[in-house]
Amino acid sequence: MSGPTHRSDPRVVSAGSSVHPAIRWTFYLFVLSLPFEYPERSFPVETTTITAALFLLAVLVQPVSCFRRFPASLGWFAGFLYACLVSFVVDGGQYADEVQRLLTLYVQMLLLFWAEYNVLQDEDVFRKTPLVLAIACIARAGLQLADIATVHTKEWVGGERVSALGQNTNQSSMMMAAGLVALLGLAHTRAGGRRYPWVVTWPCVALIGLAIIQNGSRGGLAALGVGVVTFALGGSGMRTRLRHGAVGLVALGLLIWGTYSTEGMRNRLGESASTGRLAGREQVYPALWHMFLERPILGYGPQANKWVLGGRLPEQHYEKREPHNLPLEIMTSTGLVGLIPFLIGFGLVVRAAWRARRGPAGSMPLALLASTMTANMSGSWLAGPLLWFVFAYELACDRPAAAPAPVLPRRSLRSTPLTAFDASVAASSSSAQSP
Repeated sequence: MSGPTHRSDPRVVSAGSSVHPAIRWTFYLFVLSLPFEYPERSFPVETTTITAALFLLAVLVQPVSCFRRFPASLGWFAGFLYACLVSFVVDGGQYADEVQRLLTLYVQMLLLFWAEYNVLQDEDVFRKTPLVLAIACIARAGLQLADIATVHTKEWVGGERVSALGQNTNQSSMMMAAGLVALLGLAHTRAGGRRYPWVVTWPCVALIGLAIIQNGSRGGLAALGVGVVTFALGGSGMRTRLRHGAVGLVALGLLIWGTYSTEGMRNRLGESASTGRLAGREQVYPALWHMFLERPILGYGPQANKWVLGGRLPEQHYEKREPHNLPLEIMTSTGLVGLIPFLIGFGLVVRAAWRARRGPAGSMPLALLASTMTANMSGSWLAGPLLWFVFAYELACDRPAAAPAPVLPRRSLRSTPLTAFDASVAASSSSAQSP
């Protein structure tokens, strides 16, 4: 297939969804659950694990359709998973219980990625997915701003960080930044089949932005800023770019104003600027780089790299330290053997997002990917469902466009029957438009 390909114009009416209702609705339920992970739950299973399992069970209703297409990137990501297993075995099989749980999550994420990619081939599901994600993040932000099930953590530099449901504030910000980018797409592109009025979307944008600022996450704020800038710089045509640029300037202005109006976020940013402190990351990243240089081929093994890192930073008082950076986590756990296939698979995702810029979703897919990956530069959610959902959505944006519907000749306002000449003109017009 030569040249970039895009989805059909959403104004073209489809013949109806080809996805079974059980699959469609469990997929929407899974997307709705993404911002509602509940670490402090009383039941042993995570919310998104339950909804993901329901979706994968529903997929069995139409297994051929839901696993029909095998994206090339999936093969490379499977190669990364195989590298994890090889590294674990070669490095002595350390921390077997932890590695078993991690590899099980990776397998589930790849199955989700595969099924999501195929379900998103359906035009109706593809159009509605950004709206479902936006609604979920609006609800999550509203829960936090209403002070329901929230946790307030005092900062030693002054102010506080707020999160709901006991969620990690960095992860919460990443989730809601994705929803905010989707909202911008719904308002200023045809990502959801039509543009939604700004009087509806912009108050919701402000709602989510305020909740992200309350989180006090510098990485989340950076993820949101990168997503907004990417959206503003995208689009096809000068008029579209000017409109997106104006949207980006307004969004960034509100974001900066809200940040410096909040004591906790203002003080955390000031501390980073004056001291260079990044919650210990300024020590973690150099240590991870040295670990990679020591074992560049296979790394230290999944999970073992975190224990090694904790032992090299005794002043931080962690026996096991999270890498807080997705590339460095891969580099130290599987070395180049795992990093290379992952980067190739990720490169295919980036290519799909880049090609989608001239499609109906515009620059929103690329902005969504940029925002999510920026969050993974100060954190690592490789085994989390949002990252793989975004990967599947990006790949689904790049597909052959459907043939346009035949345009019948305009009839007069009089109620007259279609003549034989009219029928012949319509038939010739349809045949001329067919490939």
